[in-house]
Amino acid sequence: MNTNHDTILEEMKQAIDDWFACIRATDAEAIVKRTTLQAGLHDYALLEYTDGRASVTDIPLDFPSSDRMGGYGETVGELTEDEVRKQFIPQLAAYVREKLDSLSSTALIDYRFTFAGKFAHKEGEVDLPILVYVDDRKREQLLQAICAYIQTRLDTGNHPTKPLETFFLSRHLLDDGLFPELEPQRIISLFDRILELNRGNRERLAEHSGYIGRALQDWVEETFLPRYFERQQTPWRSSEYTKKIGVSLEDDKEGQIDLLLYTAVWILRYEPSYMRTKGIGFLERAVELGNKKASRFMKEGSGVLPVELASRRDELVECQANDVFATVTIVIKQEAEESYRRALRFLVNLLKQGFPKSYMIQLKSGAKQFLPVKGLAKSGTHRFFANALAYPNLYPLLEEYAREAMEPFEWYGDAEGEKNCMPGTYAVFGLGWRIDTTFPLWRHTWEWSMKSINPFKISSRRHFWRNTACVRKRYPLW
Repeated sequence: MNTNHDTILEEMKQAIDDWFACIRATDAEAIVKRTTLQAGLHDYALLEYTDGRASVTDIPLDFPSSDRMGGYGETVGELTEDEVRKQFIPQLAAYVREKLDSLSSTALIDYRFTFAGKFAHKEGEVDLPILVYVDDRKREQLLQAICAYIQTRLDTGNHPTKPLETFFLSRHLLDDGLFPELEPQRIISLFDRILELNRGNRERLAEHSGYIGRALQDWVEETFLPRYFERQQTPWRSSEYTKKIGVSLEDDKEGQIDLLLYTAVWILRYEPSYMRTKGIGFLERAVELGNKKASRFMKEGSGVLPVELASRRDELVECQANDVFATVTIVIKQEAEESYRRALRFLVNLLKQGFPKSYMIQLKSGAKQFLPVKGLAKSGTHRFFANALAYPNLYPLLEEYAREAMEPFEWYGDAEGEKNCMPGTYAVFGLGWRIDTTFPLWRHTWEWSMKSINPFKISSRRHFWRNTACVRKRYPLW
């Protein structure tokens, strides 16, 4: 190296020293004692160098930061890519390894630590791995802790588990550094067991579900799909996949596609409605890989719902639910109170079994009623509830449906913008116009809707509340 290169290398080493000095100030031992499933605190760091400045961060960034850019987005560098690869990377790797070796007996570093580099050079910018460090002793201890936890808390345990434990376990089970040969069916059974043990606490269950869902998505996007697809990031930070030419599903990975399908169904069942596109996208990737089960899911639903709940057919009504596309097809064969009663009961039972609340109704009916409320979309979902409101004996069932359907941050799937509304809205609106005995439901709906305010939907909701008779009686200012 020449003198200038020596100066640059020292700049980089100083940044590394500063980062290690910073993490040493953390009481890592106290943090990892919270659970036996955490081997260490840090597993990643990124060295960034441009224009004579070096910095280290432990937060991976997938967009260019302003301090690495010059002019109008042009990277600034004084090295060549060849110099970075041949002269800097080996010395940086040795330097970082020495630092990590000195910390092996502490809880600061996880069993595996990835040190990456992002370097601006004369031709542009390059991302390069500097070092992947594995502590075999910590790895073995972690594997033993995982096996013990599964045996005592999941296989034979009958008590709720801690969300923090699920956070780590879900990632460990999908980590090929710990389990080079994944066992998809065993992983699926463990995740289902976690949900079963924690069903008694809805808030905790949501935490467990969120951690498992995030781990599954990370595995699909970072490990499974890159084997078979090229991924391109869109300006809106979504991903577009193109199947690699000449690549087919590996025989030894055949079982892993079940984990891909499980992830897709998980998203469709438990994640917010805005995530549905990702779940359907995962199913589409499985179809591209030739999986017949994925094709069946796209046509008939995920199969999670029992057949008797997903379909109904008799002389009065036909109902068919598809939880993949969150649609319910309702055919009213005879315009009668009993027809709508059966269809409403079908919807209530679906929602109680976890059917996506951001669903839509595809209605085939001779009646075409709509609520006298301005700003509501004239959709099949709207028309179904407006038709049902013609039968006073169905009001208690409509209220039961509304209470079951209400969910913050969910929206019926057949309208957009201000014309969209939250699940249960049509039933509540209609009951408010028809009768004045539903004020407890109104109060509940108002409190619920205030938690879910969307600035693009405020005007239509205000219009309704100002024009609803039972609310106007009690609150003249509305």
